[in-house]
Amino acid sequence: MLKRLAPFLVIAALVSPAHAAAGTTYTFATVDSIKAYEKNLYVTGILDGNSTPSTITATLTDSTAAERCDRLALIAMSKPGKYAFAMTNEWGGYWSCSLTAVVQ
Repeated sequence: MLKRLAPFLVIAALVSPAHAAAGTTYTFATVDSIKAYEKNLYVTGILDGNSTPSTITATLTDSTAAERCDRLALIAMSKPGKYAFAMTNEWGGYWSCSLTAVVQ
């Protein structure tokens, strides 16, 4: 049975959206744009150690959580280089956000 399903599993893997593994943290050196839409938060910026912009999408537990993360990202955006904004994909599909002062 698995041999008959193998081609379909490969196709499903190719068309499925990429999901962040639980425990993965994305730390932004700079934040260029933020969009909070319902329970989704879209953050674009330069990830620590990279030179090109990336967009990370997080589906949070509710719109209030998205607004809270949005505020932290906005602080990082307003003072580039002063704060590092991080988004972590926690266990169970939950996301957390943090803001850390960068020591110069």
